[in-house]
Amino acid sequence: MVKSEATETLWAEAAVSIRRAVGEQSFNLWLSQAIPIQLSPEIVELGVPSLYVQEFVSARMRDQVVAACGAVLGGARPELKLTINGHLFRKMREAAATSEGEAAPLPRPATASGAAAPPDDPARAAAEAAAGARRRPKDAGYARQVFNLSPKYTLDRFVVGRANRLAHDAVLRIADQPGTMYNPLFIHGGSGLGKTHLLQGLAHEVLSRNPSGRLLYVTCEYFTNQYVAALQSGEINRFRARFRGVDLLVVDDIQGLGNKAATQEEFLQTFNELTDAGRQVVMASDAHPRQLARIREDLIGRFLSGMLAQVQPPDVETRVEIVKRRLAGYDVEIPAEVVRFVAERVTRSVRELEGAVVRLVAYSSLAKEPVTLSLARQAIADFLSIEGRYITLSDIENRVISHLNVTHGQLHSRLRRRDVAYARQVCVTLGRMLTDASLNEIGRYFGGKDHSTVLFAERKIKGLMQSDPDVRQFVDLLTEELRRR
Repeated sequence: MVKSEATETLWAEAAVSIRRAVGEQSFNLWLSQAIPIQLSPEIVELGVPSLYVQEFVSARMRDQVVAACGAVLGGARPELKLTINGHLFRKMREAAATSEGEAAPLPRPATASGAAAPPDDPARAAAEAAAGARRRPKDAGYARQVFNLSPKYTLDRFVVGRANRLAHDAVLRIADQPGTMYNPLFIHGGSGLGKTHLLQGLAHEVLSRNPSGRLLYVTCEYFTNQYVAALQSGEINRFRARFRGVDLLVVDDIQGLGNKAATQEEFLQTFNELTDAGRQVVMASDAHPRQLARIREDLIGRFLSGMLAQVQPPDVETRVEIVKRRLAGYDVEIPAEVVRFVAERVTRSVRELEGAVVRLVAYSSLAKEPVTLSLARQAIADFLSIEGRYITLSDIENRVISHLNVTHGQLHSRLRRRDVAYARQVCVTLGRMLTDASLNEIGRYFGGKDHSTVLFAERKIKGLMQSDPDVRQFVDLLTEELRRR
């Protein structure tokens, strides 16, 4: 290990390269307070002020830090260790509590012609600065509630599909031009479908582009608690300066305003001041604005005045991709048929789907067994019962007959006509996918076939699903219909 008296010198040399790699603003925000504890060819240990800084640097800047430190250590590739330092944490909190300097604004909205205001126009810049001074209280401080963002909720980790594409595209547009086209943005959908991921991903994206931008990401409960505390302590002006002195306000679980008359009034005034000044408001709720209970009509009207984007349960292909992404974090081999089995059986939410993946990996590890379809059935049995949809072979038969021109008698016969054989093979495959019936039970039900014939039928249909998009779409349609019945 390098002697302690040389550690700071080496860190200072490495910091020059890191600044160049990540940018001056990003370095100042995330690494300017870091303390070099030890630097050696094997390990670089830095003290950082908080868990959030630790997670963010590890997730977003690890490669740059390791490369820079390795270069000053003679070309090594050391391990990076980030340790939370209590002294730094206290310094950070004290600085946040006493700071009254303005942070840099978020990117300016486009002009009427669609072009961004030129940065080298002094008259325009002076006019904007004067307008901003009139709009914002001088003692705002512009504290940013960013330390409760999860490093895993970034937009590059969000799996986009038909069920969430509109909301995702709207978030990307806001990241590019906040306060312009989609203001406010109201995202709604059931629990566990990715709303929080989108909101936090937006905050991450805006901060990555402008690390000192004025933004707040909070839950509705946090807004309410801070408002009540401000009333009780007589610091309502400080509260308003904080929430109304931002360029982007992101509020999760806005349905929490229900039955809170005073908080609704405060949020309405905050909303009006921000949007009237061309600053962005983004909200998420578990229901459409018209379905929110005990919220005043004029506030609902504000929610409806901008862009509405619904997030729905993901389709099977999106669920397959979510399972693959979640598995990428584990050193375990999962057969493609197991990936699809999990995606097809756990359908209600992304959160439950990710939980099923964690359960599957843990089950395999504890049992010291490779992941097979049989093990997967056991591992996620609890999730399957939660789905609450018991599907029988008769249900499958009726659903297939409703789509294909065959009869019950033909399916149960030994008739080998091509259309009948195809319908029977689809039934067998769905029986394997959606029921706990054994090979022999499925074979007996559909024409007295043995287990080898059942396996052949399943392999054939799954092969067609890989090569023929129409077959894949048809089987997915049947699967969704059976689950929704």
